[in-house]
Amino acid sequence: MGNAEIDMEITPERAARIKETLLRLYADQMGWDYDTMEVTIEKVSQEPV
Repeated sequence: MGNAEIDMEITPERAARIKETLLRLYADQMGWDYDTMEVTIEKVSQEPV
C-alpha cells in the first residue's frame, strides 16, 4: 500500500446511493419489501403548539 488517496467526496449521486442502501437495510430489518414500499417524508412544524 502506497500513498493512495481515497476519494471521499459526497456527490449527489453518492448521497442518493447511500440513502437508498440505508433504506434497503432498514426495510430488510423491518421485514418490509423495499421494492414495493412507498416512502413518505413529512415535514414537522417547528412552531410551538
